[in-house]
Amino acid sequence: MSRIADALKLKTHAVALYRAPAIPDGAETPEEHCVLPKTFFECARTGRLCAVAESGTYCGGAIYGFGWEPITDMATYSESLARRGSFRNRDAAAEVLSNIPVFQESGDALVFEDLDDAVREKRPIEVVVFLTDFIGAMFLQQLADYGRTEPGAAAIMPWGQGCQQIYAMPRKEGESENPRAIIGITETFVRRTEMGPGEVTFAVPWKLYERMDADFAESFMGKENFGTVLEEAEKEKNGNGLHSCCS
Repeated sequence: MSRIADALKLKTHAVALYRAPAIPDGAETPEEHCVLPKTFFECARTGRLCAVAESGTYCGGAIYGFGWEPITDMATYSESLARRGSFRNRDAAAEVLSNIPVFQESGDALVFEDLDDAVREKRPIEVVVFLTDFIGAMFLQQLADYGRTEPGAAAIMPWGQGCQQIYAMPRKEGESENPRAIIGITETFVRRTEMGPGEVTFAVPWKLYERMDADFAESFMGKENFGTVLEEAEKEKNGNGLHSCCS
């Protein structure tokens, strides 16, 4: 595992996302309408190579979340979100949707690979995604902040569908001089079928991941006592530790 995931004692694999002309040989592919179970979640929980191509993908969220096509009917989609109660009205929904990145790279595949394997094979990694709990996300956010050179958050949690939060949004952030990580998956459909109650994704643009990895040794996460700090944080989460104000 990556040394960041190893330091956090994650039970999941850090997942590298990158584009390829076609699905690689030996990669697992999804058969269900929702592509995430047999792509991201399969790779994160088992380390297996997974991939999905535009052909055979029928979920609209994946088609535009993975950068193949833009939303074709913004008015209808906005109205649908407003009717479901996700937004106050159609205009509010349309405003949020207008800020979601759009890529148009039809015909290729998106690959999900164990980060260590992808680095060793020199893949064109765009995004690194951790599947973790709140404690892990907290420390990842702090490491992302460690080398930040401008004001503002190092990690954000914008509205979006799961595929957008693990790919389109962090990929777009990677174009910035000071990219931010994206915390997800916040959509209820994917959460109730694939995620534990305390799990989130922490999606890091490759540029930011490289900085976090370079900062690792001199940061708090590279210190000898970080294991103890992590254990104490876990005790607090489980209600077995004393808050600092009471100790």
